[in-house]
Amino acid sequence: METVFDKSANKDSVWHNKTVKIQEPIKIYDATDSLYSYLFNLTVNGKPAGFIEISAIKDDYPILSFAYEGSVMDDRQIEILRQKNKDKTPVQEKVVVIGPAHFGLKQDFSDGTADIISFAGATSLNKEQNKPKSKPKYGKNDGARKLWRTIDVVVGDVRGPNDGVTDDLSFETGMERSYFIGGVADMNQMYSSLWSGPSGCSPTSAANIMKYWADHGFPELVRGLSDEQLLYQLRTAMGTRSDGSTPVNNISPGMRNFARNRGVSSADAWYLNPPTWNAYKSGITNNGPNVISFVGQTYYRDHSVTGVGWVEFYYNGSCEGHQYMEVHDNVYSTPMNIYIAYGRNYQAIYFDQFDPQP
Repeated sequence: METVFDKSANKDSVWHNKTVKIQEPIKIYDATDSLYSYLFNLTVNGKPAGFIEISAIKDDYPILSFAYEGSVMDDRQIEILRQKNKDKTPVQEKVVVIGPAHFGLKQDFSDGTADIISFAGATSLNKEQNKPKSKPKYGKNDGARKLWRTIDVVVGDVRGPNDGVTDDLSFETGMERSYFIGGVADMNQMYSSLWSGPSGCSPTSAANIMKYWADHGFPELVRGLSDEQLLYQLRTAMGTRSDGSTPVNNISPGMRNFARNRGVSSADAWYLNPPTWNAYKSGITNNGPNVISFVGQTYYRDHSVTGVGWVEFYYNGSCEGHQYMEVHDNVYSTPMNIYIAYGRNYQAIYFDQFDPQP
């Protein structure tokens, strides 16, 4: 929210009327060995433009610290700190909070000791000193929670594992296995004079897939097409209605016919039936991004998205109930990558897999 406000209203801010890009979050831990905050470095025109530190605790006020210039604990700085201790081999590393807007690299060693290295110096901890401190008890803070709710509205954040949709899986602590397809487009639905109503979630999800494969050996899929023309052709192939809805049985045939009409004669698309977790994982891993369609999903209701990955967390040898589809959801107000829980919070799910050369 700090960046949203400064970009729009604070004329004295270096972020005012600028395109501020937020880098991947850095997890910050405290002396209790618990997640304390998230650190976001910012850039403008590719140059460091400060940072924002956001609390990981809902009963704490959100913004813990920020700066309008430079960066903090980025990859380059962390590597410099590592070099200060290059004669030792850590078994674990994490970024820790030392004080307000002051962070360090903590290296744990196999003998139970640790070093905390910062640009202000280094501190060594023996085994006794390296034991996690007791966690403080946080009482309910209505003021902080109200501000968190305001932020969720302003920035369009998605943080609701209870509705099966989230942009943050830090609440999962099991052993993680995952697979992610990089470079998939994240088009949002749009309006155009080429059709009536919104472009529709199913053709927009499919357009992400066609653009991906165009960059991976099949340029004819989108050659000579604007985004609007691409969506128009997919809408036509799928029989998308003027309200943006698409019959679920039209998605695979529509993608197949579109690709073959564009000259990719080997292209195919098919239903993953039954729509099991293993079928989804196999499709993503072996055939690339796909279209996921929901009926009655708690957050999205009836909606299609582009599947770009999967994440599962194991507890006592099982990941059931802790399986997530990583998706691009064609909604303007959400971040690029969203996680949707598999096996809950919806009435029905359908997978439509595309491959230009299966």
